[in-house]
Amino acid sequence: MSSPPAPEFPDDRTNPYAPPRAELGSRPLPADLSAIPVTVGDVFTRTWKTYHAQLGLCIGAFFVVVLVTFAIQMVLNFLQVAMQQAGSSHAALVFVKLIGRLGGFVAQTYLTAGQMLFLLKVAKGRNAEISDVFAGGRYLLPLTLANILSLAILGILAFISRICSAAGNQGATLPIVSGVCVLLCVVGLVAFLVRFSQYPYLIIDRNARAVESFGLSNRLMRGHEGQLILLWLLFIAINILGFLAFCIGLIFSIPLTFLLMAVFYVALTGQSGIELLGPDDFRSEEKPHTDPDFGSPDPNDR
Repeated sequence: MSSPPAPEFPDDRTNPYAPPRAELGSRPLPADLSAIPVTVGDVFTRTWKTYHAQLGLCIGAFFVVVLVTFAIQMVLNFLQVAMQQAGSSHAALVFVKLIGRLGGFVAQTYLTAGQMLFLLKVAKGRNAEISDVFAGGRYLLPLTLANILSLAILGILAFISRICSAAGNQGATLPIVSGVCVLLCVVGLVAFLVRFSQYPYLIIDRNARAVESFGLSNRLMRGHEGQLILLWLLFIAINILGFLAFCIGLIFSIPLTFLLMAVFYVALTGQSGIELLGPDDFRSEEKPHTDPDFGSPDPNDR
């Protein structure tokens, strides 16, 4: 007599005794990201609620980044002045200045990665600490490469625009042609900034590689270009108000607008941050995005 088949073990997603999974590396985006409901009003409402609840923490992290950046710049300036007073050669000064700029770029990228990691934790309602701004080391290489690639593309567009503008001064018909070329370059610049704006968050949140992050950002922003442009305008308006408040308001406005961009990314990827705000903060009549591959947070940001 044969024994009955053994019962199947429950899937890890439903098994309460399953060990936690730590899936590293990037995962593919779902094809219907443009269907994720995102509105500017909901993003700002959620940002304001989160910022109000974590005001001291957000301002503290911002101050730490500013102070460290200022300290690095002061050290570099002091070194250059000391070399000038010591009568160092021009070649040595140029070399130190070049190394200083390169080091400053890397240090700024490191702090940016840590600050984004901190902001993503706050936006998701997770336990964030000011020390997170110094936890961006593992993202330094891909984010540096992606930033260099981004600057190279922006430089090429700016160079083409300048050439077209200079050519417009030659002859009678060339101004029209150069004007069209400059307009196309400006449109291309805006399109690049919008469609590839999310690459830093994708590197930090999804462990995406440098080049891969641009493709993922392009897919992620499909259908959401208008919302981002409106949020950029809101970003500028809030900081102008902070500046007009005797510049002291910038202490509050800059961390708020930084968090605004992080919350927008969290909304785009369907991560609700229910630990802090509840599942209904992004209101929509459409079915919310619950893709298990991309909507789940990075297990390393806990």
